[in-house]
Amino acid sequence: MASQSIKKLAAANTEILNQTHLIAVVLNLIVIAILVVFKRPKSLIPYLIFSCPAFLCQFIIEQSARPVYAEDKLSGQRKLIKAGEDVKHEGLYEYMFDTMYITWIIDALMIVLGTNKVWWLYAIIPGFAIFKVVGLVKGFKGSSKAEKKPEEQEVPQKSKRQAKREANKNKVVRNVR
Repeated sequence: MASQSIKKLAAANTEILNQTHLIAVVLNLIVIAILVVFKRPKSLIPYLIFSCPAFLCQFIIEQSARPVYAEDKLSGQRKLIKAGEDVKHEGLYEYMFDTMYITWIIDALMIVLGTNKVWWLYAIIPGFAIFKVVGLVKGFKGSSKAEKKPEEQEVPQKSKRQAKREANKNKVVRNVR
């Protein structure tokens, strides 16, 4: 059973990687053709600089998620050695795919608008990173408040049900006396 899930993971990774590479190749060829033929925008340098993070993300995902096969000498069949990391998993891969998508969107906007000023939109990525770090820091500060000394901790509020029970107990004690 585990072998089937590993094979499904390898097939899914291969499909996602092939689609990603196809989109990247087609879009980058179109961008380069428009930059060279129409000279619009005038400079190729911003495209080369700001496309590097997307190329780097693609390379990292390719290296860690591409399944590894070996040829079986006796039967001549390909045998799955390593399925690769799950690229659909949340976390770092998700951020790498987001970086690639943002770069592709900016590439398309650069083609449509014909200006390198669209690369200012790339500030979304560090802005989002700062947003995540601030949330993480606030989470740490919130957990440090919960770790106060017992005498410093606030008395927890009682629910209505608990308050009614205590009131009824006090009534019973008063009636008995």
